[in-house]
Amino acid sequence: MTDSRVAPSVSASAPEPQPEKMAELPNTSPSAAAPEFRQGPSVPPAPAVQPAADVAAQKAMRDQGDAQMIKGDVSTARLYYQVAAAGGDADAALSLGNSYNPAFLAQLGVLGMRGDIAEAAEWYRRAQALGSRDAERALQTLSH
Repeated sequence: MTDSRVAPSVSASAPEPQPEKMAELPNTSPSAAAPEFRQGPSVPPAPAVQPAADVAAQKAMRDQGDAQMIKGDVSTARLYYQVAAAGGDADAALSLGNSYNPAFLAQLGVLGMRGDIAEAAEWYRRAQALGSRDAERALQTLSH
């Protein structure tokens, strides 16, 4: 018994792409130019969450700076504050600004050392960027 149901033979190959139709297709090759993205206004990065050990070390450095400041050793206090501020401690940056503030130095009774308003302002701005709520007020004291 022969099967009369024979699959039709496929003698024709796939149709050839037509060049005029290809021009309409989007270029998806890896070498196709990527769209240009424009960066919006600069936004400061969110403060990073620091490990507790780093926060404790920064606080210890700031506390050492405070102890030196109470003794009147402003130069050594600044060193401690700089280390803590470099690690992101806003209070240390504020204290460092205070150590350059002429009015603050006079209030402490520091002799033989002049303040530097520009340096104080720079550290107050840095403290503000690090999240200090008191830095704005400290900046305002420089202008009075």
